[in-house]
Amino acid sequence: MLTAKAQSYKYKRGKYRVPEVAKAAGPQQMGVTGDGSYLTLFGRNWAAILNKKTQQVELYGETPTGWEQVPIPPIAHPTRECRHLALAFDQSARHVLAYEVGEQIFIRQWDALLGEFVYRGPFVGVDPVLINDAEVNYFVPDSDVLLLYLTPDRKSLKMRVQSQLYGVEHHIESYATPKTLDVLAPLGYQWQAEGDGLNVRSEMYPVYLPADDLIATSSMVLGAGNYRPVVMVLDMGTENLSDGSMVLGAGNYRTVVVVYDVSAPEALSDGTFLTTGLGGSYNAA
Repeated sequence: MLTAKAQSYKYKRGKYRVPEVAKAAGPQQMGVTGDGSYLTLFGRNWAAILNKKTQQVELYGETPTGWEQVPIPPIAHPTRECRHLALAFDQSARHVLAYEVGEQIFIRQWDALLGEFVYRGPFVGVDPVLINDAEVNYFVPDSDVLLLYLTPDRKSLKMRVQSQLYGVEHHIESYATPKTLDVLAPLGYQWQAEGDGLNVRSEMYPVYLPADDLIATSSMVLGAGNYRPVVMVLDMGTENLSDGSMVLGAGNYRTVVVVYDVSAPEALSDGTFLTTGLGGSYNAA
């Protein structure tokens, strides 16, 4: 049903035409954050299409029996002027839309302070794509909505992020020949941007594990093989900060990764990790 509707409105991709349909993981119920868990906020499949007959963006959530349309406010531009629709969801369980109008990119997102949808941009660019990187490492508290796009000459890949209100343009790659950007998808603790002549993967995201999972983890010593260090990031929570003996008023916070050689199993019982909260900028080392 969605494919048939999307076929009625397409955007031009080189010498081809592509259906205007965008998919993303999103909340079980629009606008309901619930317990704030990943399954609550990103456990349901969603799709948005540009419908030529209604001249509106239509949003659908998947159900066990098919796709259910969920009403959303009309966008600010006529759909006949829009191309390359993109969809994501943020931590407020609200949809984020991006689209191109005449080599300019507009983003519509929910503003919690105003209690309504607002627009960011326009930004000069083509082929916008969106993703919430909670889909990449399944960690909601540190997630962000990413916008990737190409410059109008299609020779540079750029990125903007929701946490900066999309106000800062970050350069990713440059190309000798024009490219197209079609999708931005999660791929095993990385995101991957793909298009005609374009295939870009992000750096690896950290793996976040709750404390209970670490307690239950067991280690096995191998007699032979290759050794690869694995970094596990643990969110200790504020209740574990009361034992800190040093408090800094300002400064830079630098994460230190301690790698243990587990060839001696008895050494694991002596490891002690201390976390503390500091003000200032955050740099991973």
